[in-house]
Amino acid sequence: MNTRLSRTLLLLSPIPALLLNLLFFTPALKSHAAQVPEKITTSNSNGPLTQDEVENITIYQQVAPAVVSINSGQDEGAGVILTPDGLVVTNRHVINNARTVSVKTTNGHQYQAQLISTKGFNKDLAFLKIQSNDTFPTVRLGDSTSVRVGQRVLAIGSPFGLDGTLTTGIISRIDYARNMLQTDAAINPGNSGGPLLNGQGDLIGINRSIINPVGASSAGISFAVPINVVKQEIASLGINATIAATHSENH
Repeated sequence: MNTRLSRTLLLLSPIPALLLNLLFFTPALKSHAAQVPEKITTSNSNGPLTQDEVENITIYQQVAPAVVSINSGQDEGAGVILTPDGLVVTNRHVINNARTVSVKTTNGHQYQAQLISTKGFNKDLAFLKIQSNDTFPTVRLGDSTSVRVGQRVLAIGSPFGLDGTLTTGIISRIDYARNMLQTDAAINPGNSGGPLLNGQGDLIGINRSIINPVGASSAGISFAVPINVVKQEIASLGINATIAATHSENH
């Protein structure tokens, strides 16, 4: 079995561990640059778009350019650009032990990114700095303490190397003690490190893992690190002022 898809850890819950594998999302297929639509229309050849569809398209257009695919040489996943100068957050397990990784944006441009910091297993976070003088699009930071069970969420990532894939769902459960937002949005290998967004397009979590009871990729039980945990780690890096300014400008 491909080791990228077979790494497991025990799920810390009352559910019998023998029935569940908690998979990290790292794909075995090569990525392909996503095509981000340039203009939203309220109808197509099949008739008018619903309000939900228009909102999904709007959020995708706004956020997808700030989502990158990451290749560490051993694993692949996604990441989110937080600052115009190229600070990226992703999962620690996507980076593995690499100090430099390859980052690809939705327009197909590839960059090298340097590892700045990693955080422990329970947080599973890594911060990268893209090595470029380019100015990058960013995503707004939300507030995970305002998240409620039942609210709509969207996820963007690179499942199985398919960059820029959008899925939708709801918040199914919240477990702040273990740094987990649970969602039923379709999450698969390659979504690790990608954004979990609320209905306004704000970043409320970093997609991390799934429960896989029967060997399938997605069983509708997925987890993300709450964005307020990410904010705490950003503050420890001494760059939260830059993040705050970016957040304000994007609103």
